[in-house]
Amino acid sequence: MCFNPEVSLATFIFGCISAIIVYKLKVINNSTIIILLLFTFIQFIEFLTWIYYNNANINRILSIIAFITIVIQMFTIQIISLKPIYIKFKLI
Repeated sequence: MCFNPEVSLATFIFGCISAIIVYKLKVINNSTIIILLLFTFIQFIEFLTWIYYNNANINRILSIIAFITIVIQMFTIQIISLKPIYIKFKLI
């Protein structure tokens, strides 16, 4: 958990850019990129939670979305862990 909304948003943007870069370079497989994006999405939810800190209704909705995202993360990791993960190293 980040300590302010700016760090949460910066972490979300960094994670998305990282996912795009590794996708374009084809350094890791797509299933690992999906996991990266799922973990990054939590930072966006946290950013919204910081923005709407005093609004109980929006916080409740964001908490439900975060819970669903974490459950999806668990199932995705379980499904993907049945397949080997390969990492290719490329020199630019």
